[in-house]
Amino acid sequence: MPGQIQLLNDEQATLMSSRFPDRLEPNFAWGNVCSFYQALPVLHAFWPCGAQKRGPNDYYIQDIACNYNLTTVHNPLFGYEALRPYVDFDGANDYAYYLDDAQFDILGNAEIAAQPGLTLGCWIYPERAAATPEYILAKYDQAINLSSAYYIKRTGGGALEMSVTNGAIVTFAPSASLIRQNVWQFVAGKFIPSTSLTAYLSTAVGSLEATPTATAIATINNSAYNFTMASDRVPSNYFDGKISLAWICASALSDTMINALYQLSRPLFGQ
Repeated sequence: MPGQIQLLNDEQATLMSSRFPDRLEPNFAWGNVCSFYQALPVLHAFWPCGAQKRGPNDYYIQDIACNYNLTTVHNPLFGYEALRPYVDFDGANDYAYYLDDAQFDILGNAEIAAQPGLTLGCWIYPERAAATPEYILAKYDQAINLSSAYYIKRTGGGALEMSVTNGAIVTFAPSASLIRQNVWQFVAGKFIPSTSLTAYLSTAVGSLEATPTATAIATINNSAYNFTMASDRVPSNYFDGKISLAWICASALSDTMINALYQLSRPLFGQ
């Protein structure tokens, strides 16, 4: 009868299970990822890392949430593997940027955020061994760090590092584990004002490591630097490898939500 609920026994449920998509099946995961990422609290940008063409030689990394499209420099390559899109940066001079804008002046004190702070992250596929710092997402100048704001990067020693400055002091939060070469990994950083910075790095399949560091910083410096992907603002310290599903929020997301971002998207990356 219409509207009637039918209870299945174990044998019936097993026979019908093939009709329902597995949440770890990439086709099913892709729709979940696009929906969930755009529902993040105080989301300021979400770049799946597809391309948008604006002119004869102008290509942008499209922000499908707020339309803050990043301008590419020296033609990084756009591509996809299975269902995962990516931008491949050569580590020599490729990068992308958005001119200094209030959208990326995330100070950690947004009045509309129930959990004020900053969270940003993406998936990365490093294509060379760690040797020098490689910036992933940043509003930062390594040489003039007190005039900077925030970043996530791979250090010269291979750790993921999250950092913020208030213009007077700088706090760094390195991951406990090291970023691996030629493997897709989820990376993120979170700032909770006057409390902590946390670096998030996927390690074993299905496992997300969180490494917190205490901070006394209450407000991030309002830097005049550009927001960059795959370099610092100079530009220099280029990232060599692929970046996918990048995002930034003016809110300190919970560990539960950050882990959900990882768990929902990892099927796209063979995790």
